[in-house]
This record gives sequence, structure tokens and C-alpha cells, in this order.
Amino acid sequence: MHWLSQPDALLPDLVFLNSVLPDESGYGVTRLLKARPQFTHTAIIMLLYQNSVVDRLKARLAGAKGCLAIPFGVQNLLQVTQKILSASSSEKSINTRVAINHEHSPLYVVWL
Repeated sequence: MHWLSQPDALLPDLVFLNSVLPDESGYGVTRLLKARPQFTHTAIIMLLYQNSVVDRLKARLAGAKGCLAIPFGVQNLLQVTQKILSASSSEKSINTRVAINHEHSPLYVVWL
């Protein structure tokens, strides 16, 4: 998450975050992000490898607004994203930019 340390980093409106990361769990990263005041209004969608009730509950308790089971289809992605964004920012104009750190990045960020 080196983009967090950049002084001119744009704060995302939406973050897609894998539940399983190389060095830390996605649940821990979600708690870390939600503990920072600048991420109060950032929606996090947790990408789950195991789509169990327990994993969904862990994601919600960590601060995620929604979950997607991996693998997921484009339609599922759009439905969950639209639901989360319409609930959090019904009056924002949509001008979407996507930043992906690298091809196999566990973190996807969307700014509106």
C-alpha cells in the first residue's frame, strides 16, 4: 500500500481488497484503513476466496461495505459496486479512474 504514503495521493471512494494478502489479511488491512479518519467515507468491497457466512461476517466487522466471491462475473461486480456507490454517494457525478499497482495486485482503487 505504498500509495498511502505519497503526500499527493488521492483518497479513493471505493477499494476492492482481497481477503488473503501475502503479508497480512485483508481483514486487518480493512481495519487499518477504516481506523484512519481520511478513509471514513471510503467504501471497501472485500474479495473472498471462501464465500462462507463467517468470512462475510468477518469482512463486515472489519469495516467492509460489501463482499464478492472469487471468481466473480462482471454482472456481480457491477451490481455490488452500483449498490455500494449509490448508497454512499447518490449525488456525486461519476468520473471514474482506476489505478492498479501491477497486474497481480491484491488492491484495486477507484476514484469517482
